[in-house]
Amino acid sequence: MRVAGAYRYAAEAVMLLFSLVFVIPVWMVVVNSIKSQKEAAFFGIGWPSRFSFENYATVFKEANIADAFLNGLFYCAVIIVFSVLFSSMGAFAIARMQTRLTEFSYYLFLSGIILPGAIIPTYFMLQKMGLVGTYYSVIVVLLSQTMPIGVFLYTGFMKTVPREMDEAAIIDGAGKLRMFFSVIFPLLTPVTMSLVIFNFMGVWNDVVTQIYFVDASKWTMPMMVYRFQGMYISKWNLIFADLVLTSIPVILIYLFGQRYMVSGITQGAVKA
Repeated sequence: MRVAGAYRYAAEAVMLLFSLVFVIPVWMVVVNSIKSQKEAAFFGIGWPSRFSFENYATVFKEANIADAFLNGLFYCAVIIVFSVLFSSMGAFAIARMQTRLTEFSYYLFLSGIILPGAIIPTYFMLQKMGLVGTYYSVIVVLLSQTMPIGVFLYTGFMKTVPREMDEAAIIDGAGKLRMFFSVIFPLLTPVTMSLVIFNFMGVWNDVVTQIYFVDASKWTMPMMVYRFQGMYISKWNLIFADLVLTSIPVILIYLFGQRYMVSGITQGAVKA
């Protein structure tokens, strides 16, 4: 028992040391965001000699935070709604029909998880459709990136839902759409919550898609950090303040839904 306890304490100590690899850079960003320009230039992790909270006021004024925040919320809301809707309905067909076509569709979606994106062909395709430079281009690309994992998790979870529930709903006079939204979809809440959080974090932190497909007026907060750094390349205190403001929504969403995220992904993936 003493040996086991010693191993446990040693393992905890090692994990604590590894955690510092992530904690120290985060702390450095936060503490330097409230330092003067001169102090922040040293990238230290000590407390500032004077708290400069006006850095955040400057960022709000100069970095176009409000528009970028609204752009990010718009992308996240649209992607989450359509990704959850289309992924769950597609997974329902795949899990219930089980034909060669649905099996092929399932593996086609899985390839979207494995294969890397192709920016250049996607750009030319959207250009032919007249979507480059619009919100639709980002929505289409991000939706194609989020749906594969949604179909994978929903399909695995839905295979555990008894078919007798479908039959009971049909006997009660429910059509297929009503059966799905009234009976099946409420049972998918763990996976749905995990996908909502997962998609929000992925869409909010996306930078590659916006560089290629939209102009700066449609950029989100992480992209505005990229632009802001170009404007204030030597003012690291302002750049760090911008990074903190950009990270707050993601941190709040993760803290609120981390238990849903872990349980939903575990149930969907294991049961697949």
